[in-house]
Amino acid sequence: MFCTSCGASNSDDVQFCGSCGAPATAAAPLGTAAAAPPPIEAAVPAAPAVAAAPPAIAFVPSTPAPAIAAPAAPYSGPDRIVAGYRVAALGDRLIALILDTALLMGLLAVVSTWAGSRWGGVTATGFDLTGTGAWVTLAIMVVLGFIYYWLCEGVSGLTLGKAIAGVRIINDNGAPCGLGPSLIRNILRIIDGLFLYLVGYFIAIFSRLRQRLGDHLAHTFVVEKEPSVLYRALFVLLWIVLVAGGFTGAYFLRH
Repeated sequence: MFCTSCGASNSDDVQFCGSCGAPATAAAPLGTAAAAPPPIEAAVPAAPAVAAAPPAIAFVPSTPAPAIAAPAAPYSGPDRIVAGYRVAALGDRLIALILDTALLMGLLAVVSTWAGSRWGGVTATGFDLTGTGAWVTLAIMVVLGFIYYWLCEGVSGLTLGKAIAGVRIINDNGAPCGLGPSLIRNILRIIDGLFLYLVGYFIAIFSRLRQRLGDHLAHTFVVEKEPSVLYRALFVLLWIVLVAGGFTGAYFLRH
């Protein structure tokens, strides 16, 4: 047999190679592959399973939501709105009433002087409130005063006093109230005008939209309507001319 270490030939019964002294082991015949010893794998402990890390979540600072303003109440505080107009203050309405009353007083001076000179009633100190002249004057003034308010408010929503004070009569749509509602509104002056308009004042002051009785029944509103400076100056000039003309005309009628 041949020594597997040095390849020397030895007898089959020797235990050690005579050449190299290695333990005698028979070599595989030529051309035959010796079986390779099974590989020895090192015992390596298996690595513990590691759970997959969750995907990273990028931190984005939160942005506060924009504040949404609550809608304003349609009738809150002093800003009561009707058809886009602010409801007029009672003080402005009082100014308009005073201006219109002064205008009608100028007309009264002319009418009373004319009726008194025709039916009696003109005295040295003024005008007699009894007799035919006084009744005729009262009847004419009631008719003329009613026509003045009815037509002016129904057609344009304005009297001369209201135009100067910056107030106007409108309906629900913001337009002049019209002759029909104006008729109802002015007929109700019989009640609203009692005790120097105290009845109408107290009804309006407790009304949400500052409506007197005539406004409630006619569905009308008194709102702010400021004219331009030029128009207000023209209205004031016209008012002065009419008032002064009335008293001046009465003076000349007496003389």
